[in-house]
Amino acid sequence: MNAPRIDCDERLSLRPVRLEDAEAVYRIVDAQRDHLGQWLPWVAHTQSIVPLRQFIRESMRFNSGGQRLT
Repeated sequence: MNAPRIDCDERLSLRPVRLEDAEAVYRIVDAQRDHLGQWLPWVAHTQSIVPLRQFIRESMRFNSGGQRLT
């Protein structure tokens, strides 16, 4: 299953996460750690980019296998 890109409006699009997104996602999570941690329990356990890359790899594998879309 390859999920399509969904254009919500001229500024926002939704698409599956890709490995090349890891650094940007980590920078945002790290900069907003206190705020995001209120709702996302995994933020406290993500102290480096390594587990985030692993999560993205697993998400891509599940997506390509049609098992789930994360």
